Amino acid sequence: MKRGSTEGEGREERRAAVQESGFPNWVLISSYLLAALVFFFPALLPGRMMFGSDYVAGAFFFEEFATDRFQSAALPQWLPTVYGGVPFFANPMDVYYPISVLLRLAQVPTHEHLGILFVTQFFLAGVGVYLLLREMGVRQLAAHLAGLAYTFSGYLISNIYAGHDGRAIVATLAPLLLFTLHRGFRTGALRWFVAAGIVSGSVLLSFQIQTTFYLALAALAWSAFLLWHFGLFRPLPVLARRVGGGLIALAIALALSSVNLLPFLGYIDASPRGGEGGRGYEYSVGWSMPLEETVGIAVPERIGVLDAYWGDNAFKLHTEYVGGLVVALLILSLYLPARRRYTWFYLGTALFFLTIAFGGHTPLYRVYYAILPGTSKFRAPSISFYLVVLSLTILAGLALNRLADLRAALAERAGGGSFADRPANEVLRRLTYLGAAALAAVVFWAVIVSATPPPTPGAPGLTAEAVRSVKAAQNHAAYAQGIWRFALFMGLSLIVLWGWLERRVSSRVTLAFLSVLTLADLWLIDKKFFETVPEPSTYFAADEVASFLSRQPGPFRAFVLFDLAQDNYLTHFGVELVGGEHGNQLQTYNEFLGAGEQTYTDYHNMGYPIFLALANVKYIITGQEIGAPFLEPVFSGRTRRGRTATVFENSAVLPRAFLAASGTRVSAPDGALERMRSANFDPTREVLLYEEPPLTLDPAAPLEGSARITRYESALVIVEVTVNRPAYLVLTDNYYPDWRVEVDGEEARLLRADHTFRAVPVPAGGHSVVFRFEPTSLRIGFVVYVITWLALAAYGLVLMFIAKRKRSVEG
Repeated sequence: MKRGSTEGEGREERRAAVQESGFPNWVLISSYLLAALVFFFPALLPGRMMFGSDYVAGAFFFEEFATDRFQSAALPQWLPTVYGGVPFFANPMDVYYPISVLLRLAQVPTHEHLGILFVTQFFLAGVGVYLLLREMGVRQLAAHLAGLAYTFSGYLISNIYAGHDGRAIVATLAPLLLFTLHRGFRTGALRWFVAAGIVSGSVLLSFQIQTTFYLALAALAWSAFLLWHFGLFRPLPVLARRVGGGLIALAIALALSSVNLLPFLGYIDASPRGGEGGRGYEYSVGWSMPLEETVGIAVPERIGVLDAYWGDNAFKLHTEYVGGLVVALLILSLYLPARRRYTWFYLGTALFFLTIAFGGHTPLYRVYYAILPGTSKFRAPSISFYLVVLSLTILAGLALNRLADLRAALAERAGGGSFADRPANEVLRRLTYLGAAALAAVVFWAVIVSATPPPTPGAPGLTAEAVRSVKAAQNHAAYAQGIWRFALFMGLSLIVLWGWLERRVSSRVTLAFLSVLTLADLWLIDKKFFETVPEPSTYFAADEVASFLSRQPGPFRAFVLFDLAQDNYLTHFGVELVGGEHGNQLQTYNEFLGAGEQTYTDYHNMGYPIFLALANVKYIITGQEIGAPFLEPVFSGRTRRGRTATVFENSAVLPRAFLAASGTRVSAPDGALERMRSANFDPTREVLLYEEPPLTLDPAAPLEGSARITRYESALVIVEVTVNRPAYLVLTDNYYPDWRVEVDGEEARLLRADHTFRAVPVPAGGHSVVFRFEPTSLRIGFVVYVITWLALAAYGLVLMFIAKRKRSVEG
């Protein structure tokens, strides 16, 4: 058979000769949707919404902000509510992801988005694996079970506990991307490369850059493999066509994601991860996967699940569990010959990404850190583990497909070359011994652990080691139960497979039974990561502190101290926060607050009253007593978590906009911070600049006037100024180059002031000063994004017209 364009015909012939499960494709594909709907059904009920730890702490409020902007026919551009204001494109989440856009256009309430999104994505995960394995010539039974195993694998499902919709989008679209690339390289048809571009662009629109980076590595390796596998390096026109198709897919992906990527590229150097070397090697391996947690593939209880976790990670909100069926098939594949090229590729992929997930626990990661671009700016190599899970489920699907070959050979009672000249019944016998030995080993493991008394906790105390030893002891019983659970499902899987190979059970019954068995097995672990809460009107109902703060005139910022929850809850009521939950705020503001070594901020500068005043901190909320002459308790009430908190008012706070008598240039990178920490610094007498002051003013000259904010919106601020002499207007919102300023309708010079804020020189008299956020890169990116979708829609209509005409001609 010729490679390249004729490969498709040959594969279709082989596929037609494969004995199928007896179920139509649409039934098997629909089962993924049905399973996802059943699993997520509680989140789709009226009055409920998905719980995700990061979602309810931060992301929901950003989604709410974006929905409000879209409903106002405006793009979300500047987020003013956390960290002194941040460009929304610093972390646009999945706002421009196609499904999210459709939900907003349909005016679906924000709190319902996550449940609908997860149903859709996990359905697509199953479809992607099924299509990929079918494209590789795998039978329906094997492809369908692998799709179920991947869709509901512990690692994918555990994304929902933290509300990591972006990571879920990437992981669930990964098999679809591999499928479209395989079909494109096999057939050379342009439409499949276009489809690969749409999938890739959608992945990028999740804005999970690190997760996407790992998928890009896998897709690149897969593309190179397919060029070799199909023999496409010669002749040159065939190679050029496939490479050209790949470049078209890349171009489509970049065009679709331009709405995120174009503005973000300009933001990188302003972010905490900017600069030449990122934040260093130790920081980049901060969230690595400990080697012993690989056991979680079979027994996640070994290291503890969620609150029972006692391992080395600071916290762990996921599991590596893949299920008894997948592990059983992987064990059988040790003896069972498989489709060698595909097997070796996915075995290599699994090992490669496993070593990445291990991060700092293996010296190999230093090699990756040195040669893989962008790795120095990442922090959590463990999130690459989803590609290990995908590879393992594909390997399991390939193994199951070869078992089907063995079943067919047993039916004919023929030895064959396909099994290396060994009689089929001998292969079955040895596989039976291998499966029995593996199950016996697991049962022996369970017996030993069950008979072993729990480990004795160490000396009592609050140290990390002491807490770990107590948790390990408390987790021992669950660990033993976990091994028995795994032994049960692996054993049942092996028994069903043996009965199927012996033709005691039909393929249809086997598929149905193993589907239910796999779902039940995975559900026992998955259910720990699924939770719903009441809708926002109830879950985010105003507590006493929020009610008090929402009644105070603004703008002002509140500083929630660390004895209380550090989330974005108060922004739901229009309260702006000094900190909050974001993760990629402006580095200059981090430095203003006090940049930390292990965290972006440790707030050490906030111990200086002048920093509190400049940050426009009018209220400090804490459950502790504070002794400071400029702080006065003005309210005490209950928080939503049942704590009693006191609200202190800062009498020394500066208004959001004020006048400064003169400007002083400081030269060092953090020269302004050093100057502000000095005892004689007065921000109303001098504004600190990192450039030559445009006005030469006498700080001792009398300054009289006022600065009054008359309009304050996310991307627009208007200040009315009256001043007796030239001065500087200071606005203590973060500076960013995309902000523009006009004085009386004339464009003026915007200055970075006091390390991170904004200032503009104003002449004597009365003036209207208008600050506008106008990110040109965002507007260009959005236009490209819309045009690309329109072009793709037009291309789809052309394909439909051609297909309809072809059917008419054939009819």
